[in-house]
Amino acid sequence: MTISKNHIVILVVGVAIVLWVYIPTRHWVSVNRVIGANKDVLPISHKHDLQVTISSPKGTTFNPAEPIPIDVVTTNISSERICLGETAFETTAPFFFRAELYGKRMPLTEKGKNSNGVFAGSSWGLWLNPGESYKRQFIINLYCDMTVDGRYDIIIGRYVPNTLDEHSELYLSNTLSIVVR
Repeated sequence: MTISKNHIVILVVGVAIVLWVYIPTRHWVSVNRVIGANKDVLPISHKHDLQVTISSPKGTTFNPAEPIPIDVVTTNISSERICLGETAFETTAPFFFRAELYGKRMPLTEKGKNSNGVFAGSSWGLWLNPGESYKRQFIINLYCDMTVDGRYDIIIGRYVPNTLDEHSELYLSNTLSIVVR
């Protein structure tokens, strides 16, 4: 069998389509492993496409042994459709957590160290049309050490894959104050 020019073109186009679909996902996984590592400085936030808003559905005062739920709402405020990465398991792959007590950054718990921006498990693209929102809830004190009494300032960020340049962008939330006593 001879390979014609048409066979080569079809093969090249097929490989290009496979790479076009595969590479963005692969880059997002590997980039989040690097970028999501426990940062000492907050990265720059690009707030022109997405808005991340956090709130506590059970008030703002808790005792140290009580779970502290935080709702994280990601809203597409752009005029284009945006793909967020989401995971099938209870992992915080696309999220960044930070809690400060009187300006001092609190350490992450063991669970927080293992999941803060580190991608693990299955994932899928979650598409948000302009104006649409997606809500997740986390128990923040499972990820950040909040055992000392005081007022904590909480920031949660969401990593979003940017398939054009192999980087994930971090969108930071508002600051939410939580009192533990």
